[in-house]
Amino acid sequence: MNSMPRLTTVETYQAWRADSSRCLAAALEIARSHGLSHQSPHLFPTGTNLVVAL
Repeated sequence: MNSMPRLTTVETYQAWRADSSRCLAAALEIARSHGLSHQSPHLFPTGTNLVVAL
């Protein structure tokens, strides 16, 4: 499954970023693809970058 949507405007990115279930799913997909452990992920809600503690 590909959780990374095609975000073509700042507004669509901000809406996607505001929905923690969607952006966390994308972050976990990235972690899995790199073989990283992700037992207790924590999404940092501030800022413009997607930052997740694994």
